[in-house]
Amino acid sequence: MIHLKDPLCFKESITISLEALSGMGIYEHLRDIVDTIPSTVNRMCLGTSRDIEESLGSCIDKFKETKTYHYLREDFKNALYDIEIQLNKKVS
Repeated sequence: MIHLKDPLCFKESITISLEALSGMGIYEHLRDIVDTIPSTVNRMCLGTSRDIEESLGSCIDKFKETKTYHYLREDFKNALYDIEIQLNKKVS
């Protein structure tokens, strides 16, 4: 389970990352998860499997290596960073 402080911000940032990585084709299954996230600013929990969480973490890591990431708005970067911290705590 992932806790989203700002679902709309996370939804937009992960959509941008999926677009930037679309040539790889290995993260396309995450689009289905993104489509389930409501466009709201109210906190929510997103129920995910371990496989989805691993794929999400990998997607964020790969996205951080792109030029697009460096031009991303700061609030979008923070949304991805928050998820990354949650995923890293689950691994520890």
